[in-house]
Amino acid sequence: MTIGRRPAALALLGLAATLLGGPLATPAPPGIRVDQVGYRPPDVKLALVAGAPTTFAVREAASGRIVLEGRAGAPAPSDPASGDRVAILDFNPVREPGQYVVTAPGVAASPSFAVGETVYARLLAAVLRVFTYHRCGAPMQRSSPTLVSRCSGLHPFAGRAFGTVNHRGQTWTGFRTSDARTHAAKTTID
Repeated sequence: MTIGRRPAALALLGLAATLLGGPLATPAPPGIRVDQVGYRPPDVKLALVAGAPTTFAVREAASGRIVLEGRAGAPAPSDPASGDRVAILDFNPVREPGQYVVTAPGVAASPSFAVGETVYARLLAAVLRVFTYHRCGAPMQRSSPTLVSRCSGLHPFAGRAFGTVNHRGQTWTGFRTSDARTHAAKTTID
């Protein structure tokens, strides 16, 4: 199949206009990295920024009110892998519980983060919940219909056919080795 000269020329012209005529993509300025889980008031509070801002500010996330202004640390030598020069932003004086962001000139603001005594509570609860639900036969909460418990390790019912209801009334699917030392099964709530 041959393409006529005119349609081919128009296609090339359109491609050239798209590639050359539009705005060129520029990389986004490096952002400020913080611990998004949060910081406890007495703990060390540092942010990292790829770049060399001289100043920074910590602001209330909701209002934008500045609660601390500071000077950025000297940038480290250029990282061989990324080429970034990372500077440290020390905001240890921020101890009042709340939601904050860190800003610096010419750099994208940090994600919002919390300062408070209980910032690790939700993370701890989530980790413990994961460990609980990875135990064989762990009780499941009906509040989460997509909740899945993956079993691993020893199980007293060697050779049991999965795809049936277990001794606790839960539906089992999966497989297990015949010696019952290991198995890969899922417990789901129907």
